[in-house]
Amino acid sequence: MYVKSVLNAREKPAMGLSEAFLPLFTYLSHEDFKTIVVPSSVKMLKRNPELVLESVGILLKSVNLDLSKYATEILPVVLLQARHVDEGRRLEALAIVGCLSRKSSNPDALEAMFNAVKLVIGGSEGRLAFPYQRVGMINALQELANVPDGKYLNSLSPTICSFLLSCYKDDGNEDVKLASLSAIASWGARCPDAIQPDVISFIGSGLKEKEGLRRGHLRCLRVMCENADAVVRISSLLVPLVQLVKTGFTKAAQRLDGIYALLCVSKIAAVDIKADDTLSKEKIWSLICQSEPSVVPIAMASKLAVEDCLACVDLLEVLLVDHPHRVLESISIKSLLQFVIYLLCHPSWDIRRVAYDSTKKIIAAAPQLSETILLEFSNYLSVTGEKVFLLKTSDAESTLDAQIPFLPSVEVLVKALIVISSAVLAATPSACVQLLFCSHHPFLVGTAKRNAVWRRLQKCLQTLGFDIIGLISADVGNICKGLLGPMGLMSANHLEQEAAIYSLSTLMSITPRDTYTEFEKHLNNLPDRYAHDTLSKIDIQIFHTPKGMLSSEQGVYIAESVAATNTKQAKGRFRLYDNDDDTDHVNSNHSVRREHASVGKKDMGKSTKKADKGKTAKEEAREMQLREEACIREKVVEIQKNLLLIGINLAMVKFVDPLLRSPIVSDVAYGTMVKLSRCTAAPLCNWALDIATALRLIVTGRS
Repeated sequence: MYVKSVLNAREKPAMGLSEAFLPLFTYLSHEDFKTIVVPSSVKMLKRNPELVLESVGILLKSVNLDLSKYATEILPVVLLQARHVDEGRRLEALAIVGCLSRKSSNPDALEAMFNAVKLVIGGSEGRLAFPYQRVGMINALQELANVPDGKYLNSLSPTICSFLLSCYKDDGNEDVKLASLSAIASWGARCPDAIQPDVISFIGSGLKEKEGLRRGHLRCLRVMCENADAVVRISSLLVPLVQLVKTGFTKAAQRLDGIYALLCVSKIAAVDIKADDTLSKEKIWSLICQSEPSVVPIAMASKLAVEDCLACVDLLEVLLVDHPHRVLESISIKSLLQFVIYLLCHPSWDIRRVAYDSTKKIIAAAPQLSETILLEFSNYLSVTGEKVFLLKTSDAESTLDAQIPFLPSVEVLVKALIVISSAVLAATPSACVQLLFCSHHPFLVGTAKRNAVWRRLQKCLQTLGFDIIGLISADVGNICKGLLGPMGLMSANHLEQEAAIYSLSTLMSITPRDTYTEFEKHLNNLPDRYAHDTLSKIDIQIFHTPKGMLSSEQGVYIAESVAATNTKQAKGRFRLYDNDDDTDHVNSNHSVRREHASVGKKDMGKSTKKADKGKTAKEEAREMQLREEACIREKVVEIQKNLLLIGINLAMVKFVDPLLRSPIVSDVAYGTMVKLSRCTAAPLCNWALDIATALRLIVTGRS
């Protein structure tokens, strides 16, 4: 059925059709595979390769068989597609080559596959005239590096690398050279024995090449450094690499080269004490700090290719895991952690996936960074939320800046928070307050329930073995202190205020008694509470007086000139008021008489002052009094603002009661009481307005 419906199909079968046979593939025997599947696959790969390449790839990936017996039969027809002009076909063919090598345990099969590719490159099936053909064959050699472990690799890998070196030297095309370097890197990382002295000498010479090839050699070294045994073999390249670091961090145009070189020398210094001393003598750490606080500027990273960005992730990991004492002394930790958060929220999944693992290693190696990274993540949420708001309300196409080159989705941010939280709790269990705060941030919550993100985070942490509820219950005092402090409820940022309010609401549901006690203690010690109780009647009167008016002037009519408000003006002798801005500059005696008429009764006996003279003593005294009352008004407004945050938005009944008789927040307190009354059990919830009104009458009646 599979051969008829998939392999012998007249049109390209859908991926879902091939995947429907996955249960069959797992139970496929060698006999059926050899007699039925392989012949049909080879026949169709020769006849209609564009139809079955994807299906054959799924088949080989899914079977639980050793493919050593079939590799030499399948590989020749696949290599035809690996050098095809269509890139899609080349990629699918290379995936099949990788699968064949991965599932071939016989050393003879690997050597046979290498010889088959080598013959094609040598011209056994015709000259490879186009660069993409040669690149395809070299990429096939790179895929062979996926073979299982075995002693045979120690002898075969140097042979393959020597052949790749000859391909590099004999070909004048840069793309072919870069493909050769990539293949050498894969084999060097797979088997350090492949890195012979001729390879080291070759890479050392390549570091002096022009930009494109020089960077190719640096990328080759970066891949090799993934194997700790390979790092020791390339340690002889320390001197030229240090020179590249110096050049890269003094010249902006070569910064990427400097990043790759710094990654390599940092890994060498982690396993070689002499190399570490060399970096100190050359003052590499201070040079990096002076050049760029974050090592890698976010504005630069946003323009890098995925491979280069992955190198930046590796660099951060090796700096903070292997050299934390050097980094903490020399480089701005805040900038580094901002870059870590940028990588955790990167649009590319490949980068985020690697950044997740690196972040866990960084926090485990440097637990003192736990609270700082959560604080920076909280700031990132607030800044991103503000950017989103500006984009929605502004007519401009984009208001993004260098620090936030793109806006991550909420799902990406939530996953980043989960990764950070799991790493932080493992290193610093006392960081619960920041976890609670970030999970209730309005930008994350959006229009969902205020505790939706928190519930998801709690579930993930419990799956990982963290008792987050127990940690919170044991530290309610410090959590309340943090949420009610300047970084939470008292913050100037409205998003952070809302996050603190949501967090306190959740905290109240987790441990109501302790939260209630801590909040009451905080409210009783609040300076604004005492300041509110000491406000005088005059202070309240000033608070209710509009700006620009004295509290003693309320209810007293003060005449004023209305000349400036006359918008419909007559012409010539019919004009009532004078206006210097009009084109008709006619001075009328009427305006003079109106100005005289606007003077109050107490000033009727006094002579009018000319406009060019200074203010009278009475006017100066009034302005001084206005300034004094403005200061009092600002003080009362600040008290009102803080009491609203503390007593109203948190909606705790006992704390709302005394505010019902407040002359500045009583109306809002009454509204909160109505909302609270609706939370009672039925049928009392239907009488919410009556209950709130009765309580207000009782409280105000006592006073």
